[in-house]
Amino acid sequence: MGLTSVSDKPDDYKYYPYIVTPQELLFDNFIKYTIKSESCTPLNIPTGILKDIYYKKNFSFTDNANSPDGLPEINSINKGDLMAFKVGSKRMKEVRVAIANVPLNVNTLVHALRGLPDRSYKRYNCLAKVVNQAIKEKADMLVLPEAYVPMEWIPALARISANNQIALVFGVEHIANSNGKVFNYTASILPYSKEQEYRFAHIVLHQKKYFAPAESERIRGFRMEPEEGKKDSDLIVWNDLWFATLCCYELASIHDRCKLFNYIDMIIAVEWNRDVQYFSSIIESLSRDLHCYCVQVNSSRYGDNRITQPASTELKDLVRFKGGINETIVIETIKIDSLRRFQEMEYNLQKENGSFKPTPPIFKKGLVVKKMRGDLWEYLHEEEPCQS
Repeated sequence: MGLTSVSDKPDDYKYYPYIVTPQELLFDNFIKYTIKSESCTPLNIPTGILKDIYYKKNFSFTDNANSPDGLPEINSINKGDLMAFKVGSKRMKEVRVAIANVPLNVNTLVHALRGLPDRSYKRYNCLAKVVNQAIKEKADMLVLPEAYVPMEWIPALARISANNQIALVFGVEHIANSNGKVFNYTASILPYSKEQEYRFAHIVLHQKKYFAPAESERIRGFRMEPEEGKKDSDLIVWNDLWFATLCCYELASIHDRCKLFNYIDMIIAVEWNRDVQYFSSIIESLSRDLHCYCVQVNSSRYGDNRITQPASTELKDLVRFKGGINETIVIETIKIDSLRRFQEMEYNLQKENGSFKPTPPIFKKGLVVKKMRGDLWEYLHEEEPCQS
Protein backbone atom coordinates (compact mmCIF):
# COMPACT_ATOMS: atom_id res chain seq x y z
CA MET A 1 0.00 0.00 0.00
CA GLY A 2 2.98 2.35 0.20
CA LEU A 3 2.25 3.57 3.72
CA THR A 4 5.33 5.76 3.89
CA SER A 5 4.02 7.98 1.10
CA VAL A 6 0.51 8.65 2.37
CA SER A 7 1.41 11.49 4.69
CA ASP A 8 4.22 13.97 5.25
CA LYS A 9 3.32 13.92 8.92
CA PRO A 10 3.56 10.39 10.35
CA ASP A 11 2.78 11.86 13.77
CA ASP A 12 -0.80 12.33 12.58
CA TYR A 13 -1.19 8.53 12.70
CA LYS A 14 -1.97 6.82 15.99
CA TYR A 15 -0.58 3.41 14.98
CA TYR A 16 1.84 4.33 12.20
CA PRO A 17 2.74 2.46 10.02
CA TYR A 18 -0.33 0.27 10.64
CA ILE A 19 -3.73 1.43 9.38
CA VAL A 20 -6.95 0.05 10.85
CA THR A 21 -8.79 -0.55 7.59
CA PRO A 22 -12.47 0.16 6.95
CA GLN A 23 -13.07 -3.52 6.24
CA GLU A 24 -11.71 -4.45 9.69
CA LEU A 25 -14.06 -1.96 11.31
CA LEU A 26 -17.01 -3.38 9.36
CA PHE A 27 -16.17 -6.94 10.34
CA ASP A 28 -15.87 -5.93 13.99
CA ASN A 29 -19.33 -4.41 13.80
CA PHE A 30 -20.65 -7.60 12.17
CA ILE A 31 -19.35 -9.69 15.08
CA LYS A 32 -21.00 -7.38 17.60
CA TYR A 33 -24.31 -7.50 15.75
CA THR A 34 -24.40 -11.25 15.21
CA ILE A 35 -22.42 -13.00 17.92
CA LYS A 36 -22.86 -10.52 20.75
CA SER A 37 -26.44 -9.64 19.71
CA GLU A 38 -25.94 -5.92 20.17
CA SER A 39 -29.13 -5.18 18.27
CA CYS A 40 -28.75 -1.42 18.73
CA THR A 41 -25.93 -1.52 16.17
CA PRO A 42 -27.08 -1.65 12.52
CA LEU A 43 -25.76 -4.58 10.50
CA ASN A 44 -24.35 -2.26 7.83
CA ILE A 45 -22.85 0.93 9.24
CA PRO A 46 -23.85 4.00 7.18
CA THR A 47 -20.75 5.17 5.35
CA GLY A 48 -20.78 8.59 7.00
CA ILE A 49 -20.48 6.97 10.43
CA LEU A 50 -17.88 4.53 9.12
CA LYS A 51 -15.70 7.43 7.94
CA ASP A 52 -15.92 9.08 11.36
CA ILE A 53 -14.90 5.85 13.12
CA TYR A 54 -12.04 5.34 10.65
CA TYR A 55 -10.64 8.81 11.31
CA LYS A 56 -10.94 8.50 15.10
CA LYS A 57 -9.25 5.10 15.11
CA ASN A 58 -6.30 6.06 12.91
CA PHE A 59 -5.58 9.79 13.18
CA SER A 60 -4.84 12.30 15.89
CA PHE A 61 -6.13 15.37 14.05
CA THR A 62 -9.76 16.51 14.25
CA ASP A 63 -10.15 18.11 10.80
CA ASN A 64 -10.98 15.28 8.39
CA ALA A 65 -11.52 17.47 5.33
CA ASN A 66 -7.97 17.14 4.03
CA SER A 67 -7.10 13.72 5.38
CA PRO A 68 -5.10 11.43 3.06
CA ASP A 69 -7.39 8.46 2.47
CA GLY A 70 -9.63 6.75 -0.02
CA LEU A 71 -12.88 6.85 1.96
CA PRO A 72 -14.58 9.43 -0.30
CA GLU A 73 -14.94 6.42 -2.62
CA ILE A 74 -17.88 5.10 -0.51
CA ASN A 75 -21.36 6.51 0.13
CA SER A 76 -24.71 5.17 1.28
CA ILE A 77 -28.39 6.11 1.29
CA ASN A 78 -30.95 4.75 3.75
CA LYS A 79 -34.44 4.43 2.26
CA GLY A 80 -36.28 2.59 5.02
CA ASP A 81 -36.30 -1.11 4.15
CA LEU A 82 -33.65 -0.57 1.49
CA MET A 83 -30.04 0.52 1.81
CA ALA A 84 -28.12 1.70 -1.24
CA PHE A 85 -24.32 1.67 -1.32
CA LYS A 86 -22.04 3.38 -3.82
CA VAL A 87 -18.47 2.09 -3.88
CA GLY A 88 -15.72 3.22 -6.26
CA SER A 89 -15.60 6.02 -8.80
CA LYS A 90 -14.62 4.07 -11.91
CA ARG A 91 -17.12 3.67 -14.74
CA MET A 92 -16.78 0.19 -16.15
CA LYS A 93 -18.47 -0.51 -19.48
CA GLU A 94 -17.92 -4.25 -19.13
CA VAL A 95 -17.43 -6.54 -16.12
CA ARG A 96 -15.66 -9.90 -16.20
CA VAL A 97 -17.75 -12.09 -13.87
CA ALA A 98 -16.38 -15.44 -12.65
CA ILE A 99 -18.89 -17.97 -11.36
CA ALA A 100 -17.65 -20.84 -9.22
CA ASN A 101 -18.47 -24.50 -9.74
CA VAL A 102 -17.98 -25.90 -6.24
CA PRO A 103 -19.80 -28.54 -4.14
CA LEU A 104 -21.72 -27.94 -0.92
CA ASN A 105 -22.02 -30.66 1.70
CA VAL A 106 -24.98 -30.84 4.08
CA ASN A 107 -22.71 -32.32 6.76
CA THR A 108 -20.87 -29.00 6.85
CA LEU A 109 -24.11 -27.27 7.82
CA VAL A 110 -24.93 -29.92 10.42
CA HIS A 111 -21.50 -29.57 12.04
CA ALA A 112 -21.86 -25.78 12.12
CA LEU A 113 -25.24 -26.04 13.87
CA ARG A 114 -23.76 -28.46 16.40
CA GLY A 115 -20.98 -26.02 17.21
CA LEU A 116 -18.30 -28.16 15.52
CA PRO A 117 -17.66 -26.22 12.30
CA ASP A 118 -15.23 -27.46 9.66
CA ARG A 119 -12.22 -25.13 9.50
CA SER A 120 -9.86 -27.63 7.92
CA TYR A 121 -6.99 -26.78 5.60
CA LYS A 122 -8.65 -28.91 2.93
CA ARG A 123 -11.74 -26.71 2.98
CA TYR A 124 -9.69 -23.51 2.98
CA ASN A 125 -7.61 -24.80 0.09
CA CYS A 126 -10.74 -25.37 -2.00
CA LEU A 127 -11.77 -21.75 -1.45
CA ALA A 128 -8.25 -20.47 -2.14
CA LYS A 129 -8.12 -22.44 -5.37
CA VAL A 130 -11.12 -20.75 -6.97
CA VAL A 131 -10.19 -17.29 -5.64
CA ASN A 132 -6.68 -17.61 -7.07
CA GLN A 133 -8.08 -18.81 -10.39
CA ALA A 134 -10.31 -15.76 -10.60
CA ILE A 135 -7.38 -13.45 -9.85
CA LYS A 136 -5.14 -15.20 -12.38
CA GLU A 137 -7.82 -14.92 -15.08
CA LYS A 138 -8.26 -11.21 -14.27
CA ALA A 139 -11.91 -11.45 -13.26
CA ASP A 140 -13.50 -8.27 -11.92
CA MET A 141 -15.91 -10.23 -9.72
CA LEU A 142 -16.14 -13.76 -8.31
CA VAL A 143 -19.48 -15.23 -7.20
CA LEU A 144 -19.70 -18.26 -4.87
CA PRO A 145 -22.81 -20.14 -3.66
CA GLU A 146 -24.88 -19.81 -0.49
CA ALA A 147 -23.33 -20.74 2.88
CA TYR A 148 -19.93 -21.40 1.31
CA VAL A 149 -17.55 -19.21 3.32
CA PRO A 150 -17.08 -19.47 7.11
CA MET A 151 -17.50 -16.20 8.94
CA GLU A 152 -13.92 -16.31 10.29
CA TRP A 153 -12.46 -16.20 6.77
CA ILE A 154 -14.18 -12.97 5.75
CA PRO A 155 -11.25 -10.72 6.89
CA ALA A 156 -8.81 -12.73 4.77
CA LEU A 157 -11.09 -12.44 1.75
CA ALA A 158 -11.50 -8.71 2.36
CA ARG A 159 -7.72 -8.26 2.26
CA ILE A 160 -7.51 -10.30 -0.96
CA SER A 161 -10.32 -8.25 -2.47
CA ALA A 162 -8.64 -4.95 -1.57
CA ASN A 163 -5.13 -5.94 -2.63
CA ASN A 164 -6.23 -7.45 -5.95
CA GLN A 165 -9.20 -5.13 -6.60
CA ILE A 166 -11.57 -8.03 -7.24
CA ALA A 167 -15.16 -8.05 -5.94
CA LEU A 168 -16.28 -11.17 -4.05
CA VAL A 169 -19.92 -12.16 -3.58
CA PHE A 170 -20.78 -15.24 -1.52
CA GLY A 171 -22.99 -16.83 1.07
CA VAL A 172 -21.68 -16.96 4.64
CA GLU A 173 -21.94 -20.30 6.43
CA HIS A 174 -24.85 -20.37 8.90
CA ILE A 175 -23.96 -18.70 12.21
CA ALA A 176 -25.48 -19.91 15.49
CA ASN A 177 -25.08 -17.51 18.40
CA SER A 178 -25.33 -18.16 22.15
CA ASN A 179 -29.02 -17.19 22.17
CA GLY A 180 -29.94 -20.07 19.89
CA LYS A 181 -30.51 -17.85 16.85
CA VAL A 182 -29.21 -18.91 13.44
CA PHE A 183 -28.25 -16.32 10.84
CA ASN A 184 -27.81 -16.73 7.11
CA TYR A 185 -25.87 -13.89 5.47
CA THR A 186 -24.78 -12.95 2.00
CA ALA A 187 -21.60 -10.89 1.73
CA SER A 188 -20.56 -8.52 -1.05
CA ILE A 189 -16.95 -7.40 -0.68
CA LEU A 190 -16.34 -4.43 -2.96
CA PRO A 191 -12.82 -3.09 -3.52
CA TYR A 192 -11.94 0.52 -4.15
CA SER A 193 -8.75 2.52 -4.40
CA LYS A 194 -7.51 6.08 -4.65
CA GLU A 195 -4.53 6.77 -6.89
CA GLN A 196 -3.32 3.22 -6.15
CA GLU A 197 -2.11 4.41 -2.72
CA TYR A 198 -5.12 3.23 -0.76
CA ARG A 199 -6.60 -0.16 -1.48
CA PHE A 200 -9.57 -0.88 0.72
CA ALA A 201 -12.76 -2.95 0.48
CA HIS A 202 -16.29 -2.21 1.61
CA ILE A 203 -18.22 -5.14 3.09
CA VAL A 204 -21.99 -5.18 2.56
CA LEU A 205 -23.78 -7.91 4.52
CA HIS A 206 -27.37 -8.91 3.85
CA GLN A 207 -29.32 -10.96 6.39
CA LYS A 208 -31.50 -13.51 4.60
CA LYS A 209 -35.10 -12.34 4.72
CA TYR A 210 -36.85 -15.62 3.86
CA PHE A 211 -35.51 -18.98 4.98
CA ALA A 212 -36.60 -21.92 2.85
CA PRO A 213 -39.08 -24.20 4.67
CA ALA A 214 -36.68 -27.18 4.62
CA GLU A 215 -33.86 -24.94 5.87
CA SER A 216 -35.99 -23.73 8.78
CA GLU A 217 -37.04 -27.27 9.67
CA ARG A 218 -33.43 -28.46 9.82
CA ILE A 219 -32.44 -25.56 12.08
CA ARG A 220 -35.41 -26.11 14.41
CA GLY A 221 -34.48 -29.80 14.49
CA PHE A 222 -31.41 -28.71 16.47
CA ARG A 223 -33.62 -26.67 18.85
CA MET A 224 -32.58 -23.36 17.34
CA GLU A 225 -34.51 -20.60 15.64
CA PRO A 226 -33.81 -19.13 12.18
CA GLU A 227 -33.37 -15.37 12.52
CA GLU A 228 -34.80 -13.78 9.40
CA GLY A 229 -33.75 -10.32 8.27
CA LYS A 230 -36.11 -7.38 8.14
CA LYS A 231 -34.66 -5.48 5.19
CA ASP A 232 -34.80 -6.01 1.46
CA SER A 233 -31.70 -6.85 -0.53
CA ASP A 234 -29.29 -3.91 -0.68
CA LEU A 235 -28.93 -1.92 -3.88
CA ILE A 236 -25.23 -1.73 -4.74
CA VAL A 237 -23.44 0.55 -7.17
CA TRP A 238 -19.88 -0.66 -7.64
CA ASN A 239 -17.79 1.22 -10.19
CA ASP A 240 -21.05 2.13 -11.96
CA LEU A 241 -22.37 -1.46 -12.03
CA TRP A 242 -25.84 -1.41 -10.43
CA PHE A 243 -26.72 -4.77 -8.90
CA ALA A 244 -28.43 -6.58 -6.04
CA THR A 245 -27.83 -9.98 -4.45
CA LEU A 246 -30.63 -12.35 -3.45
CA CYS A 247 -30.14 -15.47 -1.37
CA CYS A 248 -31.91 -18.56 -2.71
CA TYR A 249 -35.53 -18.57 -1.42
CA GLU A 250 -35.62 -14.76 -1.53
CA LEU A 251 -35.92 -15.12 -5.31
CA ALA A 252 -39.40 -16.59 -4.83
CA SER A 253 -40.77 -13.23 -3.60
CA ILE A 254 -41.99 -11.30 -6.63
CA HIS A 255 -42.93 -8.42 -4.31
CA ASP A 256 -39.34 -7.93 -3.18
CA ARG A 257 -37.57 -8.37 -6.48
CA CYS A 258 -39.91 -6.04 -8.39
CA LYS A 259 -38.69 -3.17 -6.19
CA LEU A 260 -35.43 -3.32 -8.13
CA PHE A 261 -37.18 -2.67 -11.44
CA ASN A 262 -35.54 0.05 -13.56
CA TYR A 263 -32.47 0.35 -11.35
CA ILE A 264 -30.27 -2.71 -11.73
CA ASP A 265 -27.99 -3.94 -14.49
CA MET A 266 -27.58 -7.34 -12.83
CA ILE A 267 -29.07 -9.60 -10.17
CA ILE A 268 -26.89 -12.14 -8.39
CA ALA A 269 -28.54 -15.24 -6.94
CA VAL A 270 -26.45 -17.25 -4.47
CA GLU A 271 -28.13 -20.60 -3.83
CA TRP A 272 -28.05 -23.99 -2.18
CA ASN A 273 -31.04 -25.37 -3.97
CA ARG A 274 -32.14 -28.76 -5.27
CA ASP A 275 -35.34 -27.47 -6.95
CA VAL A 276 -33.44 -26.41 -10.05
CA GLN A 277 -36.37 -26.27 -12.45
CA TYR A 278 -38.43 -23.94 -10.24
CA PHE A 279 -35.58 -21.48 -9.82
CA SER A 280 -34.62 -21.78 -13.47
CA SER A 281 -38.08 -20.51 -14.41
CA ILE A 282 -37.74 -17.63 -11.95
CA ILE A 283 -34.32 -16.62 -13.33
CA GLU A 284 -35.49 -16.65 -16.93
CA SER A 285 -38.62 -14.65 -16.10
CA LEU A 286 -36.69 -12.25 -13.85
CA SER A 287 -34.08 -11.53 -16.52
CA ARG A 288 -36.73 -10.40 -18.99
CA ASP A 289 -39.16 -8.79 -16.53
CA LEU A 290 -36.47 -6.65 -14.89
CA HIS A 291 -34.48 -6.57 -18.13
CA CYS A 292 -31.11 -7.30 -16.56
CA TYR A 293 -28.32 -9.83 -16.48
CA CYS A 294 -28.80 -12.67 -13.98
CA VAL A 295 -25.92 -14.52 -12.33
CA GLN A 296 -26.96 -17.73 -10.56
CA VAL A 297 -24.49 -19.81 -8.54
CA ASN A 298 -25.62 -23.05 -6.92
CA SER A 299 -23.89 -26.12 -5.51
CA SER A 300 -22.23 -28.00 -8.37
CA ARG A 301 -24.19 -31.08 -7.32
CA TYR A 302 -27.49 -29.45 -8.35
CA GLY A 303 -26.09 -27.11 -10.97
CA ASP A 304 -27.82 -24.64 -13.25
CA ASN A 305 -24.93 -22.28 -12.60
CA ARG A 306 -25.42 -19.65 -15.23
CA ILE A 307 -25.19 -16.13 -16.53
CA THR A 308 -28.37 -15.19 -18.36
CA GLN A 309 -29.21 -12.06 -20.34
CA PRO A 310 -32.63 -10.71 -21.45
CA ALA A 311 -32.31 -12.10 -24.96
CA SER A 312 -33.91 -14.66 -27.26
CA THR A 313 -34.04 -18.31 -26.18
CA GLU A 314 -31.04 -19.34 -28.25
CA LEU A 315 -28.92 -16.42 -27.00
CA LYS A 316 -30.07 -15.90 -23.41
CA ASP A 317 -27.54 -18.17 -21.64
CA LEU A 318 -24.00 -16.85 -21.85
CA VAL A 319 -22.84 -19.60 -19.46
CA ARG A 320 -24.70 -22.62 -18.06
CA PHE A 321 -23.29 -25.78 -16.44
CA LYS A 322 -23.37 -28.28 -13.55
CA GLY A 323 -21.43 -31.21 -12.13
CA GLY A 324 -17.78 -32.16 -12.00
CA ILE A 325 -15.59 -33.23 -9.09
CA ASN A 326 -13.06 -30.41 -9.31
CA GLU A 327 -13.49 -26.87 -8.03
CA THR A 328 -13.24 -24.42 -10.89
CA ILE A 329 -14.54 -21.15 -12.34
CA VAL A 330 -16.00 -19.99 -15.63
CA ILE A 331 -15.76 -16.34 -16.71
CA GLU A 332 -18.06 -14.34 -18.96
CA THR A 333 -18.30 -10.64 -19.74
CA ILE A 334 -21.30 -8.60 -18.63
CA LYS A 335 -21.74 -5.80 -21.19
CA ILE A 336 -23.22 -3.02 -19.08
CA ASP A 337 -22.87 -0.26 -21.65
CA SER A 338 -24.42 -2.34 -24.46
CA LEU A 339 -27.44 -3.22 -22.32
CA ARG A 340 -28.06 0.41 -21.32
CA ARG A 341 -27.70 1.71 -24.88
CA PHE A 342 -30.29 -0.84 -25.97
CA GLN A 343 -32.65 0.05 -23.11
CA GLU A 344 -32.69 3.77 -23.92
CA MET A 345 -34.02 3.10 -27.45
CA GLU A 346 -37.72 2.99 -28.35
CA TYR A 347 -39.40 -0.27 -29.39
CA ASN A 348 -38.90 0.10 -33.15
CA LEU A 349 -35.14 0.58 -32.78
CA GLN A 350 -34.91 -2.23 -30.23
CA LYS A 351 -36.59 -4.64 -32.65
CA GLU A 352 -34.26 -3.53 -35.42
CA ASN A 353 -31.23 -3.95 -33.15
CA GLY A 354 -32.22 -7.40 -31.84
CA SER A 355 -29.30 -7.91 -29.44
CA PHE A 356 -31.69 -8.15 -26.48
CA LYS A 357 -35.41 -8.66 -25.97
CA PRO A 358 -37.40 -5.39 -25.98
CA THR A 359 -37.82 -3.70 -22.61
CA PRO A 360 -41.06 -4.51 -20.71
CA PRO A 361 -44.03 -2.15 -20.23
CA ILE A 362 -43.60 0.94 -17.98
CA PHE A 363 -39.82 0.64 -18.23
CA LYS A 364 -38.52 4.13 -17.44
CA LYS A 365 -35.99 4.93 -20.13
CA GLY A 366 -35.33 8.26 -18.45
CA LEU A 367 -33.72 6.45 -15.51
CA VAL A 368 -31.46 4.58 -17.91
CA VAL A 369 -30.36 7.91 -19.35
CA LYS A 370 -29.65 9.20 -15.84
CA LYS A 371 -27.60 6.08 -15.17
CA MET A 372 -25.60 6.57 -18.38
CA ARG A 373 -24.94 10.20 -17.49
CA GLY A 374 -23.95 9.35 -13.94
CA ASP A 375 -26.93 11.18 -12.40
CA LEU A 376 -28.96 8.26 -11.04
CA TRP A 377 -27.26 8.16 -7.63
CA GLU A 378 -28.21 11.79 -6.97
CA TYR A 379 -31.76 10.94 -8.08
CA LEU A 380 -32.00 8.39 -5.26
CA HIS A 381 -31.52 11.20 -2.75
CA GLU A 382 -34.63 12.92 -4.07
CA GLU A 383 -36.98 10.06 -4.95
CA GLU A 384 -38.09 6.85 -3.29
CA PRO A 385 -36.09 4.15 -5.12
CA CYS A 386 -37.25 0.94 -6.71
CA GLN A 387 -40.76 1.96 -7.67
CA SER A 388 -42.09 1.29 -11.13
